[in-house]
Amino acid sequence: MDKEVSFHSGSNENCSLPLSMAMSAEILNAAGKLIGDIPIELATNLTTPIKCPMIGYMSMEYFRLRALQTLGYPNMFPCGIDLHIEACSKDLPVGGVILLLSQR
Repeated sequence: MDKEVSFHSGSNENCSLPLSMAMSAEILNAAGKLIGDIPIELATNLTTPIKCPMIGYMSMEYFRLRALQTLGYPNMFPCGIDLHIEACSKDLPVGGVILLLSQR
């Protein structure tokens, strides 16, 4: 592969925050504890670039979206994810990921 594209802009500990938040939001929701200002506070923490920058790993961004949906604020999902998706697909033929992995 001639070039690599990396979107990781945060530290490694930030990578697992969306996953942890998605699980926490589901647990709190099941327990009836997502009340008052708690949902908006959690959603704000999950979308503040300093606390949880856009990482660019689609799996982690999925968990960010899942957490925001559970909290009732999917509209707070950060703008710009479409750029990451587009960059990931550049110059890849159909089945390109499998092709690239098989060349290693």
